[in-house]
Amino acid sequence: MPAVFFGRGPFDIRMKLNQQQIIARLDEYLEAEFTFIRVDELAAALSPLAEERQRFILRWAKSLASVQVALAHRFIVDVVRVIDGMDRRTIEEWATAAMDVYDTSGLYAAMEALRRVDDFAVLSRERAVGCVFAEARAVLGNFAHGLSGRELKVAK
Repeated sequence: MPAVFFGRGPFDIRMKLNQQQIIARLDEYLEAEFTFIRVDELAAALSPLAEERQRFILRWAKSLASVQVALAHRFIVDVVRVIDGMDRRTIEEWATAAMDVYDTSGLYAAMEALRRVDDFAVLSRERAVGCVFAEARAVLGNFAHGLSGRELKVAK
């Protein structure tokens, strides 16, 4: 495995994590001794990924596990499937949104939010390229007024 230099100093060299190293982390994060979650299957899914992606996913899994272990497990299962099609920021927003749902609506709703990652990705893209009608109403109203010479009401 090639070493990756991150530019922090001449001794900061990171290697891609192997399956056993991932299992050790997941055992700790997911409390596998008590929850009986099969971390070997999760580690097998994470081990082929690039080092940066492994560490990114494990960092978020640790954060989610601090809230609820089941959320971290669901996150890993789903993120491995979608990581090639989603950018880092969207994944962070998705994980954060799931934690917020857990805080307000409980475990079942948060698990459903994680399962619906594809819907979240679509909405995220729409928010990135679209705008909220309420924000555009004033501009559109002024534009329409200028075109017609009289005040018009802009409605949905």
